[in-house]
Amino acid sequence: MKHWDQDDQWEFHGSHALLRKGYGHILTELAKGLDIRFLCVAEKVVCDETGVKVTTSNGETFEGDIVLVTIPLGVLKEGKLEFSPPLPAWKVDAINNLGFGNLNKVALLYPQVFWDDAKDFFGCLEEKNEQRGECFMFHNMNRVVGQPVLLGLVAGAASYAQEEYSDEEIVNRAVEIVRRVKSLSLSLSLSLSLSLSLSLCARLRLHFRYIPIRQRQCNIE
Repeated sequence: MKHWDQDDQWEFHGSHALLRKGYGHILTELAKGLDIRFLCVAEKVVCDETGVKVTTSNGETFEGDIVLVTIPLGVLKEGKLEFSPPLPAWKVDAINNLGFGNLNKVALLYPQVFWDDAKDFFGCLEEKNEQRGECFMFHNMNRVVGQPVLLGLVAGAASYAQEEYSDEEIVNRAVEIVRRVKSLSLSLSLSLSLSLSLSLCARLRLHFRYIPIRQRQCNIE
């Protein structure tokens, strides 16, 4: 529990907000008028007194005053992007010490809202340690999409175990967690369910970072 609030110091103040059209809509707008290259892999970044040069896999070279590197942690860990001069030791240590992994999602559409609709989300605690990441939090999507939907998050070891379950089993387990947490005695059948696995992103080293046990908060900074 040492780093349970690791993101708090960077959070935005004010009410929670979810984007109906997703973050992709923001990126589409920001990208208008920009020269964006696809299938153009950066292989080397050279910094010297004259500025910055970035060499790509297709032989192109881009020059500028500065370069903003936003590649995922997993790609940095592979070390395939060469930096000249090399990254400082403290930054390399941070890259090596941080972790990344799955965050799967399960959407449950019910006939009506039976939870506190004034809340954006609620958390769940599991008795068994190996299941503690299974639907540990549910987002109230009714406030966003106008439909009685709960979106469960699955992380940690539970997210990898989930890869072996059928969609039906994933949904049934999520429904049971909601039933237990909300102490439901009534029978509420689902109108629709959807299990969204993001493990592919993790295998491509594109996913969420975390502070492993016995590592330091400063690594994330």
